[in-house]
Amino acid sequence: MKKPAAALVANASRLSGVEMAPPDPILGVSEAFKASKDPNKLNLGVGAYRTEELQPLVLEVVKKAEQKMLAAGYNKEYLPIEGLDVFRQATVQLLLGSDNAAVKEGRVAVLQVSWHLSHNRVQGSTRSPVTRGRDGQ
Repeated sequence: MKKPAAALVANASRLSGVEMAPPDPILGVSEAFKASKDPNKLNLGVGAYRTEELQPLVLEVVKKAEQKMLAAGYNKEYLPIEGLDVFRQATVQLLLGSDNAAVKEGRVAVLQVSWHLSHNRVQGSTRSPVTRGRDGQ
């Protein structure tokens, strides 16, 4: 179903006051790699490392960390989508404290994120200008 033109204009106007965020420094590493003419360059940016034969390359430090984790009884299971509950609860206590009204009233939601944290910073910094004024804040 096609949206009416008025709806498209209204949606566009919500973002008209949002300034362009600065370039992501992590993605800049990949851009610098692409631009480099050095024949010995090695991409240590975003993604998996590969050998010259294009096989996955696991760094020795990663192998050592994996051995330590397995020796300590940890497994390789992914956390639930919301993250490790004990970590999330400790984060709320550390940042807001148990006396915080929002915590007491159950109005606090927290997620543990384990990937590209700069994305979340960008998302958070661009969300507030878009939603400012909707909830009276």
